[in-house]
Amino acid sequence: MIDLSNIFSKEEYYKTEKLSYEQFCDLIHKIVKLSVEESLKALPQLVIHLTNQAAHLKNLSTKFYNDNELFKSNKTLVSQEIEKAEIENPGKPYEDVLKVARKRLDDIFNLNNNPVHNPKDLTFFDKKLGEL
Repeated sequence: MIDLSNIFSKEEYYKTEKLSYEQFCDLIHKIVKLSVEESLKALPQLVIHLTNQAAHLKNLSTKFYNDNELFKSNKTLVSQEIEKAEIENPGKPYEDVLKVARKRLDDIFNLNNNPVHNPKDLTFFDKKLGEL
Protein backbone atom coordinates (compact mmCIF):
# COMPACT_ATOMS: atom_id res chain seq x y z
CA MET A 1 0.00 0.00 0.00
CA ILE A 2 1.21 3.48 -0.80
CA ASP A 3 2.00 5.76 2.13
CA LEU A 4 0.00 8.94 1.55
CA SER A 5 1.05 10.72 4.73
CA ASN A 6 3.69 12.74 2.86
CA ILE A 7 0.96 14.02 0.53
CA PHE A 8 -1.76 14.81 3.01
CA SER A 9 -1.38 14.11 6.73
CA LYS A 10 -4.20 13.44 9.19
CA GLU A 11 -3.47 16.74 10.90
CA GLU A 12 -3.86 18.61 7.62
CA TYR A 13 -7.08 16.71 6.95
CA TYR A 14 -8.59 17.67 10.31
CA LYS A 15 -7.48 21.31 9.97
CA THR A 16 -9.01 21.67 6.53
CA GLU A 17 -12.70 22.38 6.40
CA LYS A 18 -12.94 22.69 2.68
CA LEU A 19 -10.29 22.51 -0.03
CA SER A 20 -10.11 25.12 -2.71
CA TYR A 21 -10.21 23.92 -6.30
CA GLU A 22 -6.48 24.62 -6.68
CA GLN A 23 -5.66 22.69 -3.50
CA PHE A 24 -7.80 19.78 -4.64
CA CYS A 25 -6.10 19.70 -8.08
CA ASP A 26 -2.68 19.90 -6.44
CA LEU A 27 -3.58 16.96 -4.18
CA ILE A 28 -4.81 14.89 -7.13
CA HIS A 29 -1.60 15.63 -9.08
CA LYS A 30 0.51 14.51 -6.12
CA ILE A 31 -1.48 11.29 -5.78
CA VAL A 32 -1.22 10.52 -9.50
CA LYS A 33 2.51 11.28 -9.51
CA LEU A 34 3.10 8.99 -6.53
CA SER A 35 1.00 6.23 -8.15
CA VAL A 36 2.97 6.44 -11.40
CA GLU A 37 6.28 6.38 -9.51
CA GLU A 38 5.26 3.28 -7.55
CA SER A 39 4.09 1.58 -10.74
CA LEU A 40 7.36 2.35 -12.50
CA LYS A 41 9.30 0.88 -9.58
CA ALA A 42 7.48 -2.44 -10.10
CA LEU A 43 8.19 -2.64 -13.85
CA PRO A 44 11.70 -4.16 -13.68
CA GLN A 45 10.45 -7.07 -11.56
CA LEU A 46 7.55 -7.58 -13.93
CA VAL A 47 9.82 -7.60 -16.99
CA ILE A 48 12.19 -10.08 -15.34
CA HIS A 49 9.29 -12.38 -14.48
CA LEU A 50 7.81 -12.22 -18.00
CA THR A 51 11.21 -12.83 -19.59
CA ASN A 52 11.81 -15.88 -17.38
CA GLN A 53 8.34 -17.20 -18.15
CA ALA A 54 8.85 -16.77 -21.91
CA ALA A 55 12.20 -18.59 -21.74
CA HIS A 56 10.65 -21.43 -19.75
CA LEU A 57 7.78 -21.83 -22.25
CA LYS A 58 10.25 -21.76 -25.15
CA ASN A 59 12.28 -24.53 -23.50
CA LEU A 60 9.15 -26.62 -22.95
CA SER A 61 8.11 -26.14 -26.57
CA THR A 62 11.55 -27.06 -27.88
CA LYS A 63 11.65 -30.20 -25.69
CA PHE A 64 8.12 -31.13 -26.84
CA TYR A 65 9.10 -30.99 -30.52
CA ASN A 66 12.42 -32.76 -29.91
CA ASP A 67 10.61 -35.59 -28.10
CA ASN A 68 8.02 -35.81 -30.88
CA GLU A 69 9.82 -35.58 -34.22
CA LEU A 70 6.63 -36.42 -36.14
CA PHE A 71 5.00 -33.19 -34.95
CA LYS A 72 7.71 -30.91 -36.36
CA SER A 73 6.38 -31.16 -39.90
CA ASN A 74 2.81 -30.44 -38.74
CA LYS A 75 3.31 -27.41 -36.49
CA THR A 76 0.05 -25.73 -37.56
CA LEU A 77 -2.06 -28.70 -36.50
CA VAL A 78 0.00 -29.17 -33.35
CA SER A 79 -0.36 -25.52 -32.30
CA GLN A 80 -4.14 -25.69 -32.86
CA GLU A 81 -4.42 -28.75 -30.63
CA ILE A 82 -2.27 -27.13 -27.95
CA GLU A 83 -4.50 -24.03 -28.05
CA LYS A 84 -7.62 -26.20 -27.69
CA ALA A 85 -6.05 -28.01 -24.74
CA GLU A 86 -5.17 -24.67 -23.11
CA ILE A 87 -8.72 -23.38 -23.52
CA GLU A 88 -10.24 -26.57 -22.10
CA ASN A 89 -7.78 -26.68 -19.17
CA PRO A 90 -7.51 -23.15 -17.80
CA GLY A 91 -5.09 -22.73 -14.94
CA LYS A 92 -3.27 -26.00 -15.57
CA PRO A 93 0.51 -25.89 -15.85
CA TYR A 94 1.78 -25.79 -19.43
CA GLU A 95 3.44 -29.18 -18.96
CA ASP A 96 0.02 -30.74 -18.27
CA VAL A 97 -1.53 -28.94 -21.24
CA LEU A 98 1.18 -30.41 -23.48
CA LYS A 99 0.40 -33.90 -22.14
CA VAL A 100 -3.30 -33.46 -22.99
CA ALA A 101 -2.42 -32.15 -26.45
CA ARG A 102 0.04 -35.02 -26.94
CA LYS A 103 -2.71 -37.61 -26.32
CA ARG A 104 -4.98 -35.92 -28.85
CA LEU A 105 -2.21 -35.61 -31.41
CA ASP A 106 -1.29 -39.27 -30.99
CA ASP A 107 -4.91 -40.17 -31.78
CA ILE A 108 -4.95 -37.86 -34.80
CA PHE A 109 -1.68 -39.18 -36.21
CA ASN A 110 -2.71 -42.80 -35.60
CA LEU A 111 -5.90 -42.17 -37.58
CA ASN A 112 -3.85 -40.73 -40.43
CA ASN A 113 -1.46 -43.67 -40.43
CA ASN A 114 -4.14 -46.37 -40.10
CA PRO A 115 -6.95 -45.45 -42.48
CA VAL A 116 -10.36 -46.90 -41.76
CA HIS A 117 -11.58 -49.40 -44.36
CA ASN A 118 -14.40 -48.12 -46.52
CA PRO A 119 -17.78 -49.48 -45.48
CA LYS A 120 -19.75 -51.69 -47.82
CA ASP A 121 -21.35 -49.87 -50.72
CA LEU A 122 -24.94 -49.35 -49.60
CA THR A 123 -26.22 -48.53 -53.06
CA PHE A 124 -25.59 -52.14 -54.13
CA PHE A 125 -28.57 -54.45 -53.67
CA ASP A 126 -27.79 -57.97 -52.48
CA LYS A 127 -30.39 -60.40 -53.96
CA LYS A 128 -29.81 -62.85 -51.10
CA LEU A 129 -31.50 -60.44 -48.73
CA GLY A 130 -34.82 -60.53 -50.57
CA GLU A 131 -37.14 -57.57 -50.72
CA LEU A 132 -36.71 -54.72 -48.39
